[in-house]
Amino acid sequence: MTARGRRDSVATPTRQKRSKRNRLAAFVPLGILVVAWLAAACTSSIAADRATGEQGAGAEPALTSGSTTTFELPTPSTTSTTLGSASRPFYRSPPLTAPGTTLTPVNPTVLAFVAPASSGQFVTATSEGQVAGRGPLQTYRVEVETTLDFDVAEFAEIVDRTLRSPRSWIGDGSISLQRVASGANLRIVLATPDTTDRLCAPLRTNNYFSCRSGDDVVINASRWANATTAWQSSIDDYRAYVINHEVGHFLGYGHVGCPKAGALAPVMMQQTKSIGACSPNSWVYPGR
Repeated sequence: MTARGRRDSVATPTRQKRSKRNRLAAFVPLGILVVAWLAAACTSSIAADRATGEQGAGAEPALTSGSTTTFELPTPSTTSTTLGSASRPFYRSPPLTAPGTTLTPVNPTVLAFVAPASSGQFVTATSEGQVAGRGPLQTYRVEVETTLDFDVAEFAEIVDRTLRSPRSWIGDGSISLQRVASGANLRIVLATPDTTDRLCAPLRTNNYFSCRSGDDVVINASRWANATTAWQSSIDDYRAYVINHEVGHFLGYGHVGCPKAGALAPVMMQQTKSIGACSPNSWVYPGR
């Protein structure tokens, strides 16, 4: 073999290695693009999960503006509790309408509600109610956040009247209910929108929805004052509905849909979002 042939035989593997490196280098930009695309897709998917669906919603409709009310705190004789942990099991409803929709009260005489600052402090109804129903006993206590202009005794009376009705959950004889001042199985609170968000976290109630979070039923004061544009009945009926609906989640019941056009909406239908082809209904057993 000539000297040139020997040089060529030695140089050939070197050129092959260099060519292989060049080919690999050509794929590096493509690989970077693929990784970037996958990262963007994952980020978009996570954002979509947080923005839609049963357990996360995007920005919600703005509340109707109105005259600021004077907030009178309940009497000092009631007991006070502090906002607890927000990391508990949860439920929430999907969005009612598209973001930016202006809500108006169901009834023009309803309180023109402007949400006050969150205090995270609650007053508890100190009296106890009678046992209603025949089944195993579930106890509940009732609280109102201190910065709200809603009387805790009045709120407790509405809750009691709703849950003691034979049209509510006691109607089939499977449970009994009693309001107590302490040591309850369930806490039913009326809270500012900001506090509702904290108590319902990690759910995104977005200052708008109510929820059941662990052993808490949290009623958003904005909905308590004004219901929703989807609700085509009285404010009193909406209040009975939202109590029965959220307590139903505490008792283990999930969502259902409208059974047929013209039927009464089941109480576990998401009537805060939409009534659809059904008629509004506040009760578990409306015929009783």
